[in-house]
Amino acid sequence: MQLIADLQLHSKYSRAVSPDMVIPIMTEWGEKKGIDLMATGDWTHPLWFRELESNLEEAGEGIYKLKGSQKKTRFFLSGEISSIYTDGGRGRRVHTLFFAPSLAVVKKINEELVKRGANLMSDGRPIPAYPASSCAKLFGVRTKEFWWCRHTPGRLISRSMVQNQASIQLKNVLGNMPIKFTQLRAV
Repeated sequence: MQLIADLQLHSKYSRAVSPDMVIPIMTEWGEKKGIDLMATGDWTHPLWFRELESNLEEAGEGIYKLKGSQKKTRFFLSGEISSIYTDGGRGRRVHTLFFAPSLAVVKKINEELVKRGANLMSDGRPIPAYPASSCAKLFGVRTKEFWWCRHTPGRLISRSMVQNQASIQLKNVLGNMPIKFTQLRAV
């Protein structure tokens, strides 16, 4: 079975994103472009979270659709956190994508982020001042599985080169947390 998916999108609540990035319009464009599954993006933003609750209904385990819609485009709950912090005397800027199985789980994660001082209203991508490894632990991640997709116009890079380079970078970010790679094919 072939599935066309867009795994990273942002809502109208992220900087420099169109005000048209709302679920009904995203559904229309997903349908026009033949996209079966789309990320919601930005579920950490309280106003976007309310819109997700208002506009989505379950269409399967961890999968949602526009309420009352017969269109084939489906959504999964995704968010991004931009961790900017200092570690070992070096500045780190790490963008981490997180996926959640339900709106109830999203709500719990958002509450925990607020307890830890994250300003969720500032942007669709909150910027907590703690390491990505702390975010992973907050989300209950014990083994971090990464989907690796790299754009390399004009040059070829072997899978082993990508994985070796990524392993070095991820160890700087996640410390001793186990790392597992899953290949995705970009189209």
